[in-house]
Amino acid sequence: MRFSRCRPAAITAAPFASIPFGRGLSRSVPMDEVFRAACRLSDKGFREIVLTGVDLTSYGADLCGGPRLGELVKSILRAAPKLERLRLSSIDCIEADADLIDAFATEPRLMPHLPSFAAIRRRILS
Repeated sequence: MRFSRCRPAAITAAPFASIPFGRGLSRSVPMDEVFRAACRLSDKGFREIVLTGVDLTSYGADLCGGPRLGELVKSILRAAPKLERLRLSSIDCIEADADLIDAFATEPRLMPHLPSFAAIRRRILS
């Protein structure tokens, strides 16, 4: 398994959190860099890649053209047919774009692990 960081910082933070102030605003790694890294790893025989970072569903908001996470996920899976699994970390299901939702529904290689789901339930129940 290999981790590929595509969203290294968050824009929003809890009022008591000082870490985001030290690391600065969120920055998305350009889509072509993430895409090339994922394809290179797949070609080297890595069977699983985890896209990781802080607030992945905001991916691309700071990039020219504003590519979204769903577009990145679909392009990686199209270009890397040997990749067995693609996993996402730290996503906010409420902010998932239509392409990402479609990928979860139609692409068996995208692992349906949604770690932020408990947070959504708490918001609904509150």
